Amino acid sequence: MRPTVTILITTKDRKDELGRALESALIQTDVDEILVFDDGSSDGTGAMICSRFPSVRYERSAAPLGIVAARNRAMHLARGSVVVTIDDDCEFQSRLTVHNTLKDLAAHSRIGAVAIPHINVNLSPVVHSVAPRADGTYVLSEFTGCANAVWRELFIKVGGYNPVLWRQTEEYDFCTRLLDRGYVVRRSEERRVGKECRSRW
Repeated sequence: MRPTVTILITTKDRKDELGRALESALIQTDVDEILVFDDGSSDGTGAMICSRFPSVRYERSAAPLGIVAARNRAMHLARGSVVVTIDDDCEFQSRLTVHNTLKDLAAHSRIGAVAIPHINVNLSPVVHSVAPRADGTYVLSEFTGCANAVWRELFIKVGGYNPVLWRQTEEYDFCTRLLDRGYVVRRSEERRVGKECRSRW
């Protein structure tokens, strides 16, 4: 049996971008829950989700926690045994992204997380986190917060993200602690280069 899966999106005051992210999440296969954690938005994000995406689970913190603490809180709320995280300005480019990521995650007991291929469209067309060849398992030092999958219980067991760290440093710290426990971050074997996740971080 495949694991249960939550797609997690943490957001604040980006309802238009979030809408596009949710549209791409809703067409994914092998997903049991889509969870939006609203970190104190004041732009009508909750009303937008209620009207346009009634099947999406919506949780909100009235006072902003910050992206790192918000993701930790959301991980504890997620119901899936696997949590796939994307940013609110990120879009899946293939409906099979989650399906293929699950295969990568389940390939070996030491794989604790998978880095999903993605492009930062504001910087360059370079694709990040793609395995160089499809003839083995490739690992790397960290994943990017905008595109990853992790075992939820393992995330909590390792201690989640360190909330005293600033954004885009917490992933490296977490993945280092993951490695210390004997788990690795795997590069995806997805070969549709540039077609997985487009991000504007």
